[in-house]
Amino acid sequence: MKSLEALKNINYKDVIVRALWTFVQTFIATFLLAGVNIVNLLFSASWHELWALALATTLSAIAAGLSAAKTIIVELVKEMRDSVS
Repeated sequence: MKSLEALKNINYKDVIVRALWTFVQTFIATFLLAGVNIVNLLFSASWHELWALALATTLSAIAAGLSAAKTIIVELVKEMRDSVS
């Protein structure tokens, strides 16, 4: 029951904001590494450039999901630790 109460006390708005920032940061980092391919996608749509865009988006989504999961777990542990004290 303590874990359910702790889940209710998590600031989910903060979790979403952190995940979105992680998504943007990862997308920009991947764009910097594969930027030429993504820019080429505007002029000549080929599978290689489309793959670079899909990779940037996928990596960003995975990083955002991991960030959200980590934030929820950290907040859950903190709430449970505070309730025991």
